[in-house]
Formats: sequence, C-alpha cells, structure tokens
Amino acid sequence: MRVTNTKPWQNEFSRRFFCGEPSLEISTINKGEQVLVYHFFDWDARRDYYVVTSENFLEGMDHDDIQTRVWNALERYLPFLSPTARLIMIDDDRRLQAVFSNPADLIGIPDGGFNTPTPGFEWPRFEDVTQVNHLPTINRSQMTEVDRVAPRVDIMKDTSRGDERIVAKWLLVLNADFVWREMLLLNSIPAHPHIVPIYRIIVDDASGRILGWASKYVDGSDLEADKSRFKMKWLRQLLETVDYLHLELGITHGDLQLKNMLVDKATDKLLLIDFEEANQIDEERLRQELNQLTWSIYEIVTHDVALVEERLFTVHSDDEAIDDDPRIINEMSEWPARANLDCEPQELRQFLQSWIQRRAAMPIVLLKTALQMDEFNDITQFPKASPAVEQKRQVRKTKFEHLLREQALLQAEKNLLQVGEMRWERLPSTRAYPNRTGKAIDQSNKKRKAIDCEGDAPPPKKSRYSVTMTPYTEDLESSEEETEPETHYITLKLPSNYLNKARKKHEITEKISIK
Repeated sequence: MRVTNTKPWQNEFSRRFFCGEPSLEISTINKGEQVLVYHFFDWDARRDYYVVTSENFLEGMDHDDIQTRVWNALERYLPFLSPTARLIMIDDDRRLQAVFSNPADLIGIPDGGFNTPTPGFEWPRFEDVTQVNHLPTINRSQMTEVDRVAPRVDIMKDTSRGDERIVAKWLLVLNADFVWREMLLLNSIPAHPHIVPIYRIIVDDASGRILGWASKYVDGSDLEADKSRFKMKWLRQLLETVDYLHLELGITHGDLQLKNMLVDKATDKLLLIDFEEANQIDEERLRQELNQLTWSIYEIVTHDVALVEERLFTVHSDDEAIDDDPRIINEMSEWPARANLDCEPQELRQFLQSWIQRRAAMPIVLLKTALQMDEFNDITQFPKASPAVEQKRQVRKTKFEHLLREQALLQAEKNLLQVGEMRWERLPSTRAYPNRTGKAIDQSNKKRKAIDCEGDAPPPKKSRYSVTMTPYTEDLESSEEETEPETHYITLKLPSNYLNKARKKHEITEKISIK
C-alpha cells in the first residue's frame, strides 16, 4: 500500500493506528480466565487502546483474518466511545460487551503503554550522545504545535525565537530506531544546498533526554502534493544531489518518491528530505534507486498515478515481489505531459535516461569521503529497551496478588530510571483543529449504521459484563436531509461484584456518546 501525503493521514485508519502482536493475559476479574489482548497505538492522539476478546476468538482463523476482524471492530466502535475510553471488550461475534477507562481494571496492564519510557526504551541524555551533543537544542516546553504532517512529524512554533516555525521529528517508541539513524546520518552529511539539515535537537526540560530533532520549516510544497508544474532545473538539481549521495558519500537515499522532494518558494530550489531508508550503496540498492527515480519523474510529468501504484505499491499475493522495472514506461513512444513544463517532455526524458545510463555503467567505488552506515546501524547506539521488556513475556499467574507484585516491580524500575514524566498524549485532530476542512476518520460515513448486529447475525447475547443497554433506535439511513444529529447514549452498568477486586465495591457506569 502506498503512503501518500495528498490527503490527511489522520483520516486513514490504517495509518492512524498501529497494532502490536497480541498477547494472552489473565483477566483479573474473571477467575483467572485467559483473554486475548490486542494493543493499538493512535498516532494522532498518541494514546493507547486495547481490544480484548476471549481465547476462543483464535479458533478456525489464521493470523491475518484475526487481525482484520480486530481492526474492523475497533474502527467500528471507536467513533461512539467517550474520550476517556481506553479498552473495549468484544465477544466472538465482534459485538461490544464492555468499555473501560482503565485497562488495569480488566487485564492488569499498567496505565502507560507506549506513552511512558519503561515499556519502550530509555531516551538517551543529550550530553551522553557524542555524535550530536555539539548541536544547538530546544526544550520541549518552548514548542507549540501548528500542524501534524505525519505520524511522527509535526510543524511547531519555537516560542523562544519569535514563533519561528520548525519541523519536529519525534523519537516515539514505535520504529524510533529509524528516526535515530536519520538523525545521526544527517548530522554526518556536510552542508549541501539541496539537503535539509538538522537545525536543533529536541530535549526534555527536566531530564535533558533527547526526544527528537527538528529542521527549519521550508515554505513550499512537495511534488506529490503539487504536481501542477516541473522544471528542467529541478531535475538537474535532483540528479546532482543523487550523484553527490552515491559518488561522494557512498549511500542511497532509499525513498526517492515525490513526497520527499520539496520546492522552496523563496529560492525555487528542489530539496531532498526523509533519509530514514538511506543505506550503504551496492549494486542492488543502486538499481532500485534508479528505477524509483525513473518512476517518480514519469509520475510528475504524466500524472499517471494508477500505473505507478500498480507497479510499485501493489502486491497481489504473498509470494509475489514488487516489479519496479521501468521498462514499460521506457518503451513508450512518448510520455503524455499533464504538468506545466518549461521544456518539451521528450527533452526531460532524454536527459534523465542518458544520466541513468551513465550511472548504471559506472562501477561502485567508495571514496574516502563515503559515510560508513554501519556506524548508524550499530544497535548498541540505539535507545535501549527496559530490561523488563527485553525478558520473554510469560503468561501471568492466575492469582491477582502475584499480578500486583509484578506491577509494583515495574513501577519501581520506572522510578529508578529517573527519566521524569514524558507524556505524549494529545487531543485528536478533530478536537485540536475543529475548524479545518476535511472529514475526520470518525465522520467518514455521513449516514452511519447503528452499532447493532451486522446482516443476518443473531441477536446480541446476554453478557455477564453488559447487563443493561439502552437501545439505539434511530435509523440514520432513513433521512435524506442533513439535520443536526441527536445524541444517544449507551449505558453499560457493571455490577459491583464484577470489579470488587480492582475497586472497592463501587458500581461503575460508563456512558458512550453517539452522534
């Protein structure tokens, strides 16, 4: 699947959420019964969600089918959950059974998940990282969010420098090693007019630990978002920069898509960004780089997105490899131009193909100026995982007292790390920017069906967890006119003996607002 910048990523459920591998946990309130727990991370709100179902959910399905069913369940119920909900429990037919604000009430998972340092990794102290401790820093408290560009990338204002705009790339737990490698690599690349460099290292105010890095904001647009025009000089600048990476630094960019090529309005220069996939050059990586570059130029000239996605981003079977060979477009008699060009499309094409032929014929020789990617791939330099997470996870014992002792040990370890409080959670985009255009993920279907049975499924079973439920009766598909939606509530009353071990015999009522 192609990851694109042409529409808000928050509206794509598969990009907004990450799902880790499932785990079997012991239910703390159901006599030691094992439950299957799926842990989701919301990149937009940067908070954790848990989907819990019975162990029988695994029967008769392969891993992909189970993943799909769980994803669909969360996507279905998420728009109707209250802002405080963190865990949903579904039955084997994916019917909603219960909602919890604190996951520890059901499965004993400490409040935190990806949002705290202990479950993921320990952010290194700025002064301890010799590769970057000479660079200027910016404190997290000096930054104010302006926009969300990608799951780990935000546009921020530097309040200490007259609200100067910068682009922050965060060392969030998931795939943080890619951001870490990119930071070290960019720091090692000499200043170049067509590569966006590191501007500041983002540190935590209290602990001085590295939370990410920032580059200067470029007032312009990437070529994927704006395909309206293309210039010969931009192609020359691009190829000269790629030559510099290959021949002098001995690395490949690894992701020469149009979304990683910016045009600065002020200077009319083309700039390369996003070096997460950069690697030491070899014959295979060079071949892939040249092929991808050919496809990107073809796309900007012709706007033939369908063919590009079919050949580069579509896999029809598990054992099928991506065929990135550009022979099909190289054999075309002409490229039909859809963009405004400052020259004939054939001139652009001939210049590109002659450059590729020269590059493909040149032997790969690493000069003394070449960067050694092994230094950036050294796992000993990555932020280190907590020892509690590195140990192989075992099925917890049935006794609730033993579970509490494990939680106490994890909390003690967190205190010993002395990293301070680093909360990443924030408001979802729909609440942070309510006046912006574009429909949010939970408003994608204007006329949404009620969350009752699907198709001819049997009626909901009586659940020991959900003893009362206010019916949802309005037919959202019956009205042709757009009217102000009414607010409905589903009330889940959990009896006091249900949570008597986690809470001291207090009845809990969770309300879910449905609009």
